[in-house]
Amino acid sequence: MNYYEELLKRKENGEIFNFDNITKCQLERLFYTPLSDECICRLYDVSKSEVRKKRYEWNIKFGSSKHGYYKFERENKDIFDDLNKKAKDILLKNININDLSKALTHYVFRNGPVEDIHANGQLSQEDMKVLNKYMVNKFAGLLDLIRNEEWLKIQLMIEFNRIYGKEWDNATYDLDDIDCLCENFILDVISNR
Repeated sequence: MNYYEELLKRKENGEIFNFDNITKCQLERLFYTPLSDECICRLYDVSKSEVRKKRYEWNIKFGSSKHGYYKFERENKDIFDDLNKKAKDILLKNININDLSKALTHYVFRNGPVEDIHANGQLSQEDMKVLNKYMVNKFAGLLDLIRNEEWLKIQLMIEFNRIYGKEWDNATYDLDDIDCLCENFILDVISNR
């Protein structure tokens, strides 16, 4: 079952999809299935022009490297399923919390705006060491809870902290860096075939 078929089944079971909440990654995945704007608009109960407008806004079009990525994924489903299962097995069985905590710290924190703030002299090298250590330790704690399936502790942490940040903007999925890594990986696979 592909992504679109999965969503259709969920819609048949009563789930309502709000097009205002669709992420760039979700729209790309649908469009590159390939799926026409008309199918997407029926799934989300919006007009074709709304779908087209959002695609143009996010530069989702045929001919992009992501189109090649999703085409390769679609045409090589067994390879993708195998790679995904192997990655899951590696991450869950041999989770290296130290390496993963540091990678996540770089991904969500260090390689973001804080690096510019540091480069502009607003944070000293000592400040960065303290912040990096704090982030790595917090990620390590959360990853250990996940590894040990301590869902109650995670839920309680979420409930306790839910009251903070209510005035912040809603989260949007930002997978551009990861998508780029995946596209480069697939291009390497294709060129080595």
